[in-house]
Amino acid sequence: MIPYILLFFRCLCKIAREFRMLDFARFIGFFLCHAIWSVSNGEMLIPFRGDQTPTDRNLTRYTGDNQEMVTQLERELQSPTADVVFRVMCYDGFFTNQGVRRDSIYARACHYLSGGTSEVFMIVPYLPAHPTPTDFKVFRPKYISMPTTTDIGPFTEALWEGIFAHQQGATVWNTHMDQSE
Repeated sequence: MIPYILLFFRCLCKIAREFRMLDFARFIGFFLCHAIWSVSNGEMLIPFRGDQTPTDRNLTRYTGDNQEMVTQLERELQSPTADVVFRVMCYDGFFTNQGVRRDSIYARACHYLSGGTSEVFMIVPYLPAHPTPTDFKVFRPKYISMPTTTDIGPFTEALWEGIFAHQQGATVWNTHMDQSE
């Protein structure tokens, strides 16, 4: 009887972890969408950090030299305050894929667990709104790294749920989405 109870609790713990990873994906998607919405008018993204606590979600922008701000954000990503469950940093940069260099939103996110940290690193390439707003295009998100235990299908579905939860950004994303890349 004891082994079955132990197995039952292990299954419950695994299910709870998977639900938290899906919440984490929604969190990342929401802030990625906010970043895309922010650059859709042709401006460069001001680097920002998004935090999720058990009771609140907030965004902090960082002004100054872009590289210095990214360095500061990376330090903060590795040293969260006690109440932060999820943290994401988003910044503008370039990414080269198959010889094509694109403006891209970079997102590095951490899920702070009692036994350690789970980290996801991804980008969303885009074409800037230059010289006209109609030139703006958003390409598919690309995972750079993520935990090997993550089931990519449900994680990606939850990521899109988070993207569509940002109403203004989702409108921009849907209008300018380009699935060619």
